[in-house]
Amino acid sequence: MKRWLAVRARIWWLVMALAVLLGSALHARPAAAHPLGNFTISRYARVEPGAEHIRVVYAIDMAEIPAYQEGADVETSAYLDRRLPELARGLQLTVGGARLPLVVESGLVTVSEGQGGLPVLRIDAVFTAALPDRVRAGEVQALLRDTNYEGRRGWQEIVVRGTSGAAVRERSVPARDVSDTLRSYPADRLERPLTVREARFSFVPGVADPDAGAGVAAPAPVTPAPRAAGRGPLGGFARAAAARELTPVVALVTLLAAVAWGALHALGPGHGKTIVAAYLTGTRGTAWHALILGLTVTATHTAGVYLLGVITLSASRFIVPEDLYPVLSLCSGLLVVAMGLSLLWARWRGRTRAHDHHHDHPHPHEHPHAHRHSLLPVVWLGVIGGMIPCPTAIVVLLTSISLGRVGYGMVLVAAFSAGLAAVLTGIGLLLVYARHRLARVHVPGRVARAVPLASAAVVVAVGVMLTLNAGGAG
Repeated sequence: MKRWLAVRARIWWLVMALAVLLGSALHARPAAAHPLGNFTISRYARVEPGAEHIRVVYAIDMAEIPAYQEGADVETSAYLDRRLPELARGLQLTVGGARLPLVVESGLVTVSEGQGGLPVLRIDAVFTAALPDRVRAGEVQALLRDTNYEGRRGWQEIVVRGTSGAAVRERSVPARDVSDTLRSYPADRLERPLTVREARFSFVPGVADPDAGAGVAAPAPVTPAPRAAGRGPLGGFARAAAARELTPVVALVTLLAAVAWGALHALGPGHGKTIVAAYLTGTRGTAWHALILGLTVTATHTAGVYLLGVITLSASRFIVPEDLYPVLSLCSGLLVVAMGLSLLWARWRGRTRAHDHHHDHPHPHEHPHAHRHSLLPVVWLGVIGGMIPCPTAIVVLLTSISLGRVGYGMVLVAAFSAGLAAVLTGIGLLLVYARHRLARVHVPGRVARAVPLASAAVVVAVGVMLTLNAGGAG
């Protein structure tokens, strides 16, 4: 009886461990200084029709990666002279069936420090369009479509407000914004940011709107407060690349710290821990398998960071870097599902074979190379688990490149990945050790046969959730 209670306690411990790991995988979110992520470009437009003009108050909020791509002249007048007319052309305003060109009335660019010392960029502008005489009498139909930075992810909001010079009758968007002109994003909307790209409305010029001025912000662009340069456990990793004085001692300490940051990152949600646990729990995995798995995840993760860094620097005109994230997530999820189903089928078939009972534990005379055939799925599992790189590591790489420290940035990323590998390998070794300990206790055959099936089912469940999350992110 006592032996059975001990076995049951160990089984429940194993089930709870898998449940915790599964929960962490389902709630994984990358750390970033910008609330919407390092790759995002958010857009905001407030349309204010009047008696003779239509005024559009416009704002752009660029996170670290796109701000870095804008170039080094963002704080110069030449940048605004070039960018503001482009933004005006991207706002397609149609009034009474005719396209009205918007002209620049005013503009302001603000650069503040973001994660890793990289800039975050904000543009505030006001555009106006003169109303033709033919539409200044009676109700007028109008449409504003924002085509700037199409395909780029971020908050997209349009509001239409009446003024003392024109009353708004109908509109497809609200009169009040929810982001305070991209200065305060609602916390409950960060997972599914607002994506409004066009607004249809009608207005009557020369008639005061009864709600004119209610809750309207000051008309002149307001300089935003500097954004925090990165918080949380990875904030220090991002700032490390921006150290002004890189002495040998500083470099050594930073590299050691990067290993620690990688380890902390691996202990956070996601990063294949659930897949590692579920796979090694249901197989006769060895310490060698755990080592191969950890190293493969790390190598894939590091290569992904280098690849996205190169794309960000040289190929962003053809491939938008943040578009690769949902693609990678979808591919990862589908591959995990396929592997989980394969494991489930193989273990179900093996469960029905009478001789499988004799293979629940390694035979003392088993050939030492009997498990070599299982290395391939372990490698594939490592590739799947590491194919989604960490955005913070990309920020670190780009920061180093911007400071002319290409080699240092690559070594920092490698050190970060080494810490990641150490934790994943340690988890794998811990699970192998725990399985060997459990093997010394007599476990009923029904339970012993159920554990591999349950672990394969967990792999399938993780893959399904990764796939669904990738579809939602797209």
